[in-house]
Amino acid sequence: MSSTTEAAIRTHWTKPPFVRSPWLRWGINIAVLAYVLVAVRTFDINIERIIVGLERGYQILLAFFRPDFASRGRWILRGVLESLTMTLTATTAGVSLSVLITLGAARN
Repeated sequence: MSSTTEAAIRTHWTKPPFVRSPWLRWGINIAVLAYVLVAVRTFDINIERIIVGLERGYQILLAFFRPDFASRGRWILRGVLESLTMTLTATTAGVSLSVLITLGAARN
């Protein structure tokens, strides 16, 4: 059978491998796996730190659901005003820059 006949029989396209040599491909896979295993073994996993971290994470999540607007209202207002200022500044700069680029790119 010729290669053109085999190509006509095959009905779906398959992506060629990134690394064509199977030996090199397997070597890279084994090297990456060995690296990941060595890297994981260097982690200092301490159960006490995990428990403390989970406790802190839980406290942060609780703070999201119970915001304190009364005592932090001034800081919240300052943050909102800062965000609005950045939004307005970025929009003004973006529109100005796009108008300049548009006028510079016009052919007439």
